[in-house]
Parts: sequence; C-alpha cells; structure tokens
Amino acid sequence: MKKGFLVAAMMVTAGTAAFAQLQTSDSVEIRLYGRVAPRVVITASVPDFEVDMLADADDVEVATITEWSNVRAGYQVTLASVQEGRLVNRDDASEFLPYTVTYDGVTWDLSEGAALVTDRASEKSVGSGTDRRLGVNFVYNPDLGDGEYDDDLIFTITAN
Repeated sequence: MKKGFLVAAMMVTAGTAAFAQLQTSDSVEIRLYGRVAPRVVITASVPDFEVDMLADADDVEVATITEWSNVRAGYQVTLASVQEGRLVNRDDASEFLPYTVTYDGVTWDLSEGAALVTDRASEKSVGSGTDRRLGVNFVYNPDLGDGEYDDDLIFTITAN
C-alpha cells in the first residue's frame, strides 16, 4: 500500500510542474506619479553703487529684477515704494527728492501707491526666468541738505 501512495504523490507533483511550465510570460503595470507645486520667484541683482543726487538722473540703471513662474495661468508683479516715490533724508524727513522708476522700459510714478508692472496671463517662465531692467529718474534739486537719502522698493510676484 505504501508503494501506491508514493506513485500517486509523484504523479500529482509531476503534473503541477508541467502546468507551471506552460506560462511563458507575465506582466505587471505600475504607475509613476509626481506633482509639481505652483511656484513663483522674484530676485534682484543690485550693483554696489550710490545714486549721484548732484545731477539729474535719466533712467540710471539700479538693478536687474528676474521674474520666474511655473504657473501656466500666468503671474503678476507689483512694485511699491515705502516712501511713496521719494528719496528721503534719514535725519530730516522734510528733505526729500521725488523720483520715478523705469521698469522694463516703462516709467512708473510710485507716489500714489503700488503699480502693476508685469501682468502675464496664461504664460509661465522659460529657463531661468525673465530679466527686467530697473532704472531711476529724478531732477536734481540744489536746495537739498547734506545727508543720506533712501527709499525701499518692494517687488511682489503673485501667481494668477
């Protein structure tokens, strides 16, 4: 009786091995998934120099601004002046010199608040972004007292 059982077990094992050999290929599908978050970046390259306030300034380059966005719906850039478009004496705020800026070839008066200087609809940046030239314009005022004059410009980039 032991012999019969051993032969039957060998036949079942051999049959299973023969069935497994009939499958000659197999496949599996996987999905690769990634996400790119919306992102906007604005940077400034500012040379190390002082604006000469003893002469008129006609679009004197003061910086290069780089705008970058991966948002396909586009982006906007606003420009604001802390001192409302005036270079103000640090020691005496009653002494100031009004000015305008030129951004990418267009002149902007910041005395009444922020200006929308870039409006890109349905456009994302290519490569490392778009460089925009920033210049300053003013008329020399011989009545200004000595001292340091300054203003801060604030560029804000916002995705559409």
